Amino acid sequence: MKAWQVIAGSSSAILIVLGGGLIVTNPSQHDYEEYAVQQLSHYLRQSVCNQLPEEFQHLGSECRSLGQTLIDTGRPQLEQLIFEQTERQNYVLFSTYRTRLAFSTLTPIYEFQTVGILQHFYIYDIRQL
Repeated sequence: MKAWQVIAGSSSAILIVLGGGLIVTNPSQHDYEEYAVQQLSHYLRQSVCNQLPEEFQHLGSECRSLGQTLIDTGRPQLEQLIFEQTERQNYVLFSTYRTRLAFSTLTPIYEFQTVGILQHFYIYDIRQL
């Protein structure tokens, strides 16, 4: 057998194994929804209470406690909102997700673009529309 045939055969086998690994570890829509709810909940807990006006900063721990309760109570609604507002493009080896969130007609729309690969998610674009 010639050296180029061995190299071509080995390279093909490696590509097949890597491609199969990517296919198997392409996250599902449900995986993304769980990730998105977790990230949104974390953001709401951290940012909302930290952005209180100075005269209310002493309420920080109460805000976090109340905020956690509200987030836990509202989790089913967050899950439903993300489910309804997410578009998935499945490219077999990886997937992209576009989620548009607007909490009311008075708040801006936020768009998150995420790639899912190897059972991980990476947000690569956030826009306020």
